[in-house]
Amino acid sequence: MRNYAVIDKFTFMKISIIIPVYNTEKYIYRCLISCLKEQDITPEEYEIIVVNDCTPDNSMSIVKDISNQYPQVRIIQMPCNSGQPAARNAGLNEAQGEYIFFLDSDDWIHPHVLQSMYTYASTHQLDLMPFGFILSHEFDDEKYCAVYNNSQEIMTGQSYCLTQKIFLLVPWAALYRREWMLENKLKFNEIIRYHEDEEFTPRAYFMAKRVSYFPGPCYEYRFKPSGTNSTSSKTYLRAHCYFTAAKSLYNFQQNYSMESDKARQYINTRIAYCIKMAISLSREKNLRKAIKESEFYPLKDLQLSNKLQDKIKLFILNHSMSAYYFISSLTQKIHF
Repeated sequence: MRNYAVIDKFTFMKISIIIPVYNTEKYIYRCLISCLKEQDITPEEYEIIVVNDCTPDNSMSIVKDISNQYPQVRIIQMPCNSGQPAARNAGLNEAQGEYIFFLDSDDWIHPHVLQSMYTYASTHQLDLMPFGFILSHEFDDEKYCAVYNNSQEIMTGQSYCLTQKIFLLVPWAALYRREWMLENKLKFNEIIRYHEDEEFTPRAYFMAKRVSYFPGPCYEYRFKPSGTNSTSSKTYLRAHCYFTAAKSLYNFQQNYSMESDKARQYINTRIAYCIKMAISLSREKNLRKAIKESEFYPLKDLQLSNKLQDKIKLFILNHSMSAYYFISSLTQKIHF
């Protein structure tokens, strides 16, 4: 039996859009209006759950004004500032829709997409439905359209990950079937306040049995080069969050069924990425000591390829964290 709210005998809640809000006064109006105007779904068939993570700015005044006009908008108040993972989980606990859509409060969605997205996901009984999106630079007109895979074949999430040459691990670029999430106890790790996407998204895809790509960009991601995650004031916490994500992914890999050696290598790649980021962010001795004592170090299977540059990076990462930190400090941008 499907586990979503029935409005009446002809209508049920199709989509729950979950929007955590913290310090986005400048963007929240456009975010909400994109979900409310020019959409191809009736107001009774979807809900917008705005989670106030104790934002200190004027964001919630804007949200309240909009909620007074649109009954499908409802507000959840966090008891204290808890971070985006906890806010998303709070929204998920209250959600009633058949599918979940995580939307960041500084982004927006395209017109006339909600009904078509829902129809595709529900018709194919998908656990998870990725879709294309556009990266939009805040300070210029540059845009980049990210389309993962033109194939609409239905496959497992593990197979889907292995077919993608370029694949951004972000939770907002997909619909998730709520009942499937509940059955698998799939939630965000609230300990990981920053870069939680790196831990949540691989688990979500690897648990999904039915995944298919929805064609066409549906989402606009606002790229802010000097945003909160680009500052140096929280590098200590960010580094530890990456390390926590790596440990969680390793435990997941050890305890969840992998379809192939390549699938296991894929998780190793994500672990290596998290460790690479942790080392490049912090020179803290205790952190490096913890990494060296972890079960997954030395790192292996960094890439699903045999490129020489990948082998060199892996060698440096495994033999000298100081050297790797020095190189990353010089280049500012090291690709895995």
